[in-house]
Amino acid sequence: MPSNDKFYPSISTILPLSALPDSLKDFETAIENALSDLYYFDLQKHSSPSGDRHFYRLNVFSYNEIGIEIPGTDFAIVLNPELLPGTGLTSSFPVSLSFELDILRYLSLEG
Repeated sequence: MPSNDKFYPSISTILPLSALPDSLKDFETAIENALSDLYYFDLQKHSSPSGDRHFYRLNVFSYNEIGIEIPGTDFAIVLNPELLPGTGLTSSFPVSLSFELDILRYLSLEG
């Protein structure tokens, strides 16, 4: 759980806009706005010796509430409610990504 007395890096430090594929360049401003308010902690990265398998895990949070307002009502679905109102401490949610690219195993053997 993040505390407000520590420094937490922005998601954009590990996912820079320059790394986006050209097909997403039209959405660059929207993506930048979304990522600028997200922070992370407990980043874990694991790779296989051959470089064909990777695993990433981190906890993501925002100092502002992230939610979707339900049109025509006074209700919203909030992903990260404040844990202690008025303290700025919010809940976090874990994100993990793993992938395997078998071709890299064969490319690394030849190199």
